Amino acid sequence: MLVTGVILRQLGEWAEVSVAPLTGCSTCGRCTLGREPKIPLVKALNPLGAAVGSAVVVELDPQGVVAASAWLYLMPLALLLVGLTFGYRWSGNTGALVLGLVAIGIALTFIRYSDRWWQQSQPRAVIVELCNQQD
Repeated sequence: MLVTGVILRQLGEWAEVSVAPLTGCSTCGRCTLGREPKIPLVKALNPLGAAVGSAVVVELDPQGVVAASAWLYLMPLALLLVGLTFGYRWSGNTGALVLGLVAIGIALTFIRYSDRWWQQSQPRAVIVELCNQQD
């Protein structure tokens, strides 16, 4: 998947790139939850040595996008179902509600703190092209 963006910071052989939101993101707004919209940032390998302020094309690893989506959506859902099942067997509807909410809390906390590990794993984005800018 190719996206365009602008390099904001150099991080050695990596660059922090501000990318344009994808088409599915333009109408959703769920990630902002009523706050000011965030600029999507991608940490990309910079083999071209592009400088800060350069417009670039970034290739996102499709497997990485699918894996991240599955991790963010399926893991909390699975833990919710486990919490509901054990909670219902333990204490009926009240137990299902309590353990379901606890399981969701654990899943979201785990996702939040595993983010650094996820970002430091193998490269998921690479700068593949410099964009031509007309002055």
